[in-house]
Formats: sequence, structure tokens, C-alpha cells
Amino acid sequence: MNTQTRGLRRHPDVDPEVVSYRDLAMLLYKERRDRDLELPEARDFWSDPAWDMLLDLFIATEEGRVVNVTSACIGACVPSTTGLRWIGQLSKARLVWRGVDPFDARKGTLGLTKNAVASMKRYLDRVGAARGYRKADGSF
Repeated sequence: MNTQTRGLRRHPDVDPEVVSYRDLAMLLYKERRDRDLELPEARDFWSDPAWDMLLDLFIATEEGRVVNVTSACIGACVPSTTGLRWIGQLSKARLVWRGVDPFDARKGTLGLTKNAVASMKRYLDRVGAARGYRKADGSF
């Protein structure tokens, strides 16, 4: 792939020289939201709440945060009932864990399992390499 072709695949908001897993996940999430903004009439054609939740939870993991259930649904741009259904599926697949907020027992929390984090990083390695990015250590 030549530089010109690779340049077309890079996002202008991301420094092509050095990116992190968090940067790549945020880029993928932002691209999905941008697509929704530009083609709102087609949004239902590519709705993928599970993927949006995985990206959101991965970003939170990289930032050392835990996400509450309501925020996960909002982040996936779906109603709570749809979000809860997908959270159940992700939990059954052992991609997410569910917990209780230590400060408010009424709130549920979510996070990615260790295996899910490792899988997301492998996927983001491929995305980073395909788009011509590199991490600070020179990999991707």
C-alpha cells in the first residue's frame, strides 16, 4: 500500500506517528458516531450496540474507569431495554462482567473481562497496522 492510499485511511484527528489502544478505540467509536450524524436515515442499517458497548468499555478500561449500565446504553445509542438485552448477551459470552456500584447499590456497573481486553488489543493491533499507525514502542 502506498503512502497516498494509506493517507486516505487515516483520520485527521489522530496523530499518525504515535497512537495508543485508547486512541484507536476512540477513533473507531468516533467514526461510528460521525457516520450516524452524516447518514441519520440509514442509522438502523448498521446498528451494532454490542460493538459500540465493547468499544466504550474498552476505552473506559484504558482510562481506569468502570461504566454504569445506564452509561453503557447511552454510549451504544440504544434504549435501555435494548442495551440490557445486549449486555446480557455480552455477559453470557463472557466478554463483560457485571457488578454493583460500591457507592450506590442501586446502580449496576460493567467492565470488560481480561480475555475481552486481550481480544480487543489484538483487534486494535490489526486496525493500527492496516491504517499505518504505530504505538510509542514502534509496534502495530
